[in-house]
Amino acid sequence: METLLNSIYYTTLGGILGYFMRLFVEHRLAVDRIKETIRISEFNKAAGDLRAGFAPAIVKFPLLSDANGIKGMLETELVNQGIAIERFRPFVKPQDRKAYQEAWEQYHQSHQREGRTSVYFLDYAIGDEKERFRLFGERIHAILRFAE
Repeated sequence: METLLNSIYYTTLGGILGYFMRLFVEHRLAVDRIKETIRISEFNKAAGDLRAGFAPAIVKFPLLSDANGIKGMLETELVNQGIAIERFRPFVKPQDRKAYQEAWEQYHQSHQREGRTSVYFLDYAIGDEKERFRLFGERIHAILRFAE
């Protein structure tokens, strides 16, 4: 009889401990799911802000044909683009941060002379129209690919 009571006692104790362990594990998994959902939501918001920072330039670029208009428009949009770049920077993987910075610099510091940047956006304002569109598209894509 004593063996039966001990068996019932230990079985009940094991069941209760198992139940609380299951609750603890489920709670930890739920917390991890919530954190992951927040991380994904924040990434998506920052990616949307990054794309929105470049959207006006993407739309306006084909509408302008003279060098001064293109250069002026891109310089006007540069501040908003810079803000979007910095807001998205924490979401770039550590191993991709150098490439992210290089893509940003190549986009806006396009013309170099004697190892230093001399003119912003000159590559988009001079030369063949098809080549300018191609170059602009490539450089924008190099930045926005980090938000995919």
